[in-house]
Amino acid sequence: MVFAVGNPAARIMLIGEAPGYQEEKEREPFVGPAGQKLNDILKAMGLQRADVYISNIVKFRPAMPKQTTNNR
Repeated sequence: MVFAVGNPAARIMLIGEAPGYQEEKEREPFVGPAGQKLNDILKAMGLQRADVYISNIVKFRPAMPKQTTNNR
């Protein structure tokens, strides 16, 4: 499970869809490639991750779809 991080009283809240592999591993939202891009955007705005509230709609990484076969 990956819970929200940052300042719950922040004026800016960023919401993702669901955590990816890296987020699940580190138990923090937006730490993979998307997180690096987010950090760059925040920096360009003069903000840090601690200045915003970051979460996902779904708190866990969705299971991978099962492979189907045509075996009878």
